[in-house]
Amino acid sequence: MKKSLLLIVSALALSFGLTSCGNKTSVASVSSVASVSSEVSSQSIYTALAITNKTALTAEWYAGTADRAITLSGTPEFNPSALLLSGELTVTSSDTAVVSVAGLVLTAKAAGSATVTVKLGSLTDTVDLTIKGVEPLTRKEASISELISLVGEMDSTKEVTDDKTIYTVTGYAADIQNNKYGDFNLYTDDYKTSIIVYGSSSTASCLTVSKTGDVETSVAFSNPGDFVYGTTIHEGDKVTLSVVLKGFKGKPEILGWIDTSKTVLSSENKTMTASVSVDDAAHGSASFSKTEGLYVGEELTLTCVPATGYKVDTMKFNGKSLTADEGDVNKFTMVASYVNVAEVTFASSTAVLTSMTLDVNSLSLPTSYGDGTSAISGVSWNTYQTANYGTGIQMRYKDSKASKFYNTTALPNPIESVVLTFNKKQGITKTETGKSLLNVKIGNDTTVSAETYEQIFDGTSYTYTFTPKTEALATYISFEHTTVSGAIYIDSAVINFKVA
Repeated sequence: MKKSLLLIVSALALSFGLTSCGNKTSVASVSSVASVSSEVSSQSIYTALAITNKTALTAEWYAGTADRAITLSGTPEFNPSALLLSGELTVTSSDTAVVSVAGLVLTAKAAGSATVTVKLGSLTDTVDLTIKGVEPLTRKEASISELISLVGEMDSTKEVTDDKTIYTVTGYAADIQNNKYGDFNLYTDDYKTSIIVYGSSSTASCLTVSKTGDVETSVAFSNPGDFVYGTTIHEGDKVTLSVVLKGFKGKPEILGWIDTSKTVLSSENKTMTASVSVDDAAHGSASFSKTEGLYVGEELTLTCVPATGYKVDTMKFNGKSLTADEGDVNKFTMVASYVNVAEVTFASSTAVLTSMTLDVNSLSLPTSYGDGTSAISGVSWNTYQTANYGTGIQMRYKDSKASKFYNTTALPNPIESVVLTFNKKQGITKTETGKSLLNVKIGNDTTVSAETYEQIFDGTSYTYTFTPKTEALATYISFEHTTVSGAIYIDSAVINFKVA
């Protein structure tokens, strides 16, 4: 037993460098021993090392987005910061141009692949990283013509939006729709080329920019409905917009923000002129309330002054007949356009009118079904759901709406007869034979309730004459379509008057 204890003590003495000299014991150099001990420790104390967040590190990662940090575990547990500081723990990247390393923090620098290696003594662990490149949002200036051309390169079979670019474009605002969504057309300086602004706002936030990390990657338009005509912009203003470009089945559209701080003021805004002509200056004169500096959409008034013994016969504005203002047969109110030309004719106020012709030339008809007003020889006419497609007055019954036209002011003389002529080429098909085509109503007021004539197509005739059955002396008339399918086309309706 004594022998064993002696051996242990001897071993300890050697281990701690104890020497004996007589009755004295001394300690050998501790520093050299500590150095050896440290070296042995780093090689033997750690038995395991692992990167614990590989799933998070290898998740989809784009260059330029947020950094990621490595987390580690080991056996026994250790303080990574202390070991990094001492140099015992190292983290390296196989390609620092793709992934750079700062301590345990990794930065995605560019598209590519890199292997990150963690080393502690003889222990290592690695993680393979793939970095994707980010296509950043582009901001660029473009002309109206360039935007139209870009849409020409898109798929014309569907709706396509370029959400990778914010375009800045400048032009002249026109055809503004008076609604809160700010629809209008943007024109070039010469007003020959335009692109529709299908939604606009004076608030920059209508363009929502999405980011991937810190990188702007896409843009979308969301209309707040804050557009106010005359406050945001008005017709003729030269404006700058930041927009998203869309191709709606090949049709160019832009949507975006009107930067009102860049709106060019009156020195460059487009203004229009107005002119009027009369058939004979001896019969009367006419003048506009304003002839220069007009904005498109501005109210414009024309005042006629007939000579003694004359009255206004017709007034056309840009080729369309207009009705005089209520309560003043010599005053006409209209909205200024890009072209503002009025033509006035006068007629003798004592002349006897024997007939009146209603056709596509005398009635103001839209090119697609709609409503309108006209003035013929001082008589006001309304048209409802009628159209002019080049083959007469087109009428139909559709969506519970029957086309009709009728006078709203009295005819100058009572109706003696009405001659109705259908268009032979387009007017009636044989399948309409025996069907009711038209109701012609007459009366002494706008109710036209005195008599009704129902015209039924006989299969051969295209001209029909109606003669009042009573001595009602009717001065109001209405033509109303009745067929429940198809359309009819009328060349003319001639109203002959009873003249004393």
